[in-house]
Amino acid sequence: LFSSFKRSSLDFKSFRAIWKSIVFSTLFLAIVGINEQAEVHLSHLAESLNIPKQHCHLASGRPEKEIPAVAREISADLIVLGSHGRWGLELLLGTTTDGVVSAADCDVLAVRVDREK
Repeated sequence: LFSSFKRSSLDFKSFRAIWKSIVFSTLFLAIVGINEQAEVHLSHLAESLNIPKQHCHLASGRPEKEIPAVAREISADLIVLGSHGRWGLELLLGTTTDGVVSAADCDVLAVRVDREK
């Protein structure tokens, strides 16, 4: 690609614009594919647990922003999250649970998840 760039009359800015467009298009298609897979998996899980579709919500983005946003959208009274009980530097920097607790308008219940059991 770079050798053909040298032979063409494209300037570097045009090359960068085309390259960014290709990269953005590729990322967009990957994200769409991931979201479609997530929708399918959520649908199967909900069906296996007899959870109605209207109670299933899928959002893309940072969990500490998206979870409170969905909770507001559906007027949730409570958000229940798993917590791994972080220590040291992770505790100082914060976790997803801490971010949700800070941003949520409703109560948040953090349930300790023990991976060893």
